[in-house]
Amino acid sequence: MKVSRIRTAIMVAFLIISIGISSPVQGAHKAQGGRIWYVKHNGTSRLCNSWTNACTLQNALEDANPGDEIWVAAGTHKPTNGTDRDITFQLAEGVDVYGGFPAAGGTWEQRDWQKNTTVLSGDIGVSGNYSDNSHRVVSAYGLLETIVVDGFTIRAGNGTYGAGMYISQNSPTLTNLIFSDNQVVYDGGGLFNTFFSYPTLTNVTFSGNTAGRDGGGMYNEYSSPALTNVTFHNNFATDGGGISSQDDSIFWLTNVTFSANGANNNGGGLHTSNGGSPLLSNVTFFENNAANYGGGMYSDDSEPYLNNVTFTQNYAYISGGGMYNSYSNAVLTDISFAGNSADSGGGLFNHFSVPELSKITFLGNSASSGGGVYNLDSIPSITNVTFTGNSSSVGGGMYNNDSSPTLKNVTFHGNSASTLGGGMFSVSSHPMVINSVFWENTPNQITDGAGSTISINYSVIQGGYFGAGNSSADPKLQPLASNGGFTQTHALGAGSSAIDTGDPTSCALMDQRGYLRPIDGDGDGLAVCDVGAYEADFSGFRLFLPLTLK
Repeated sequence: MKVSRIRTAIMVAFLIISIGISSPVQGAHKAQGGRIWYVKHNGTSRLCNSWTNACTLQNALEDANPGDEIWVAAGTHKPTNGTDRDITFQLAEGVDVYGGFPAAGGTWEQRDWQKNTTVLSGDIGVSGNYSDNSHRVVSAYGLLETIVVDGFTIRAGNGTYGAGMYISQNSPTLTNLIFSDNQVVYDGGGLFNTFFSYPTLTNVTFSGNTAGRDGGGMYNEYSSPALTNVTFHNNFATDGGGISSQDDSIFWLTNVTFSANGANNNGGGLHTSNGGSPLLSNVTFFENNAANYGGGMYSDDSEPYLNNVTFTQNYAYISGGGMYNSYSNAVLTDISFAGNSADSGGGLFNHFSVPELSKITFLGNSASSGGGVYNLDSIPSITNVTFTGNSSSVGGGMYNNDSSPTLKNVTFHGNSASTLGGGMFSVSSHPMVINSVFWENTPNQITDGAGSTISINYSVIQGGYFGAGNSSADPKLQPLASNGGFTQTHALGAGSSAIDTGDPTSCALMDQRGYLRPIDGDGDGLAVCDVGAYEADFSGFRLFLPLTLK
């Protein structure tokens, strides 16, 4: 796989982000040095040396020098007063641009970008008629110095690529921005990043942007942006309603929300392909949808790393309501899939992939097959995962098709299928299960279809199952609850058959909550691994391991 060469680099970067050590993401106001240029939407002076002698933004960008700042008063600013759609706000070398000043002008302390709305608009022609709007509102080409753009709404561009903003060979700091109602024929409705650009985005919203092809909100090719506190809402594209990232673009998402975005094809919220490997931390996918695959997220030929991520009520018409992996070795840790739906793989669909899943809860996802997870020609590693309340026609919790998943310390409880495999269904597959629980799934716990063999050892299976160390006694699973950690789990009640009955040679280092295993749960003086995703401890002493070790 193409992306394997960057796996180590991605992991290192992800760990850095996880512990909060990252490059600065917010530009600082220059208190000393350079000149200040004053801009009003109706400025007529070319001096630009005071609010009284304010000029236009286009004039200031043309005349400013490296080290200068441009202060822009509230109002609507357009790249031209004429009708030339190719004219854009071309950012200047080493010049920072700040919006949010009062309409009449004011001091730095009076600047408030939310109160004093400062709009950079491409609506240069007939108002409300997008056919005569600017092809590109803001542009940044080949700038050598990092610049700051802070405090603007960028809207109403209409072009081929990057109608809101186009960045090429540049790494600006973008802060306190709104990209809204931009549209393109091809890629990057709101923002287009290309040719080794590394912008940092902080406190930015993408809303109502569209792309005829990829990336309604944002598109990345050969570029690696870093996003913190960013929202993608109601953006639309053929692929990647919120973001589409391709061509070895390794990008960072921290505290990012995707909501109500849509795609005509794949990746309602996020679409990655051809090495476009993202690193996600504290990210939410909510009510995104795709006509084909990956309602929340679609990953093809990529290696995404996800930590502390929620997929809730996303939808895909075909596969992967929450997330779809194809030829992708995704690493998922501390993830919640809840209420997602698709025809197959309501929560997650894996296709020709080798993903690593740990500390995950699949709750209330639905599909025709594979309510929680559908594996097709895949070899997933699944450790400390809970499947509960998922439903389908076949394979309520999991459906395996020509796949060989390894399940360690996994709990299947209360999943349902209308025909076969309430817990898990397999066809032409060879799952290996150890230290796991299958309980109160309906109509049955596990179904082996044609061509399948399953190995189950040291597990609690309602109704029993052949294998070393297996038990059919009641594990006394408690109702799903927040028992610690990022995801909800089923605790083990006193006297549970799952306590201290696992295989000590195959015990996961920690349980789903991140508490170290094993614990002497039955008080006999011997610490033995519990069966399932939860390690019981009635002593009140728990040791938490915050980082996943591999």
